[in-house]
Amino acid sequence: MNGDNTLRKQRQTMIDTVSLDDVLKLAGQLSPLDKIRLIERVAPQLERDLQALDERPRQSLRGLWKDIDISAEDIAEARREMCHGSRNS
Repeated sequence: MNGDNTLRKQRQTMIDTVSLDDVLKLAGQLSPLDKIRLIERVAPQLERDLQALDERPRQSLRGLWKDIDISAEDIAEARREMCHGSRNS
């Protein structure tokens, strides 16, 4: 029984310290069919993770430019510069 606990701890330590590079090296050793199986197993988890990100509340952009002082003349000048630059191209 004590040997089982030691083995579990070793496995957990290995799991805790696996890097992306380690996984890529291991995946590179798989057959093409096993690589497909790996993707089939990882893809649903990735999809769930991405959906969870989409469900986070988004920060409001209201008032983002409140402290920026841009006049109508600044905008007109920028438009003139853009138009003038495109004529020279």
